[in-house]
Amino acid sequence: MGYDSVKAQLMTVIVYGCAVVTVVFWGYTSDRTNQRSIPIMITSLIMATGYIINLATESMKPRFFSCILMAMGGFPVMLLQLMWMVVNTVSYTKRFDHPTYIPPCPYLCVSSAVGLAMFNILGQLFGIAGNQSYRDPPLYTKGHLGAMAATLLNFVVTLACFFYLKKMNVIKRRRLEDPACREKVEEERGLSYDVIGDEHPDFFFTT
Repeated sequence: MGYDSVKAQLMTVIVYGCAVVTVVFWGYTSDRTNQRSIPIMITSLIMATGYIINLATESMKPRFFSCILMAMGGFPVMLLQLMWMVVNTVSYTKRFDHPTYIPPCPYLCVSSAVGLAMFNILGQLFGIAGNQSYRDPPLYTKGHLGAMAATLLNFVVTLACFFYLKKMNVIKRRRLEDPACREKVEEERGLSYDVIGDEHPDFFFTT
C-alpha cells in the first residue's frame, strides 16, 4: 500500500482492532437472540462487500477500508460457524447402542466429534485453495475473486441450512403433538442425549 514496514504493521492494528469489536458484538448478539444463521449471513455480506470494493478500485484508502470490512466480516463468521456446528450436534458419541432404539438414518447422523473434525478439514482445504489462488500481484484479482465467490457461497449455504433446520424443528414439533407418537416420544425421553443426540424429542435445532 506504499507504507514502510513499521507503518504497515501499525496499520494492521486498526484492522484487527475492528475485528475484535465485531467478534464480541456478533458473539453477544448471537447468544442473546439464539440465532446463528442470520449473523453469519450478515457478516458474510460485510466480508463480500470488502472484496467488491477491493476489486473495484486501485486507490489505497478505499482498499484499506475494504481490508477492515473483510476482517469485520471474516473473523465473526469463523466463530459463529463453529458455535453453530457445536450446538446442533448434541452428543460427542451418539453411539446408538441402546437395545430398543433404532435411529431413522444412522448413516447420516453426525456426532460433535465427527462434525468438529469435518469442520476443520474443510476449513484447511479452503485455506490451501486460497493460498494457491493469490498468485497475481500486486492487486491479486484472481485471489480476491475466488475469496468473494467462496464468501457468497457461504451465504447461500447458510440460507439453505436456515430453512432446512426450521423445517426439521416443525417436523419435531408436529411429532410431539401427534397422539400416535406419544408413547414412543415418552420412551425416547428416557434415553440419554449421548445415545440419540439430536433425535431426542426435547432437542430443537438452533437456526
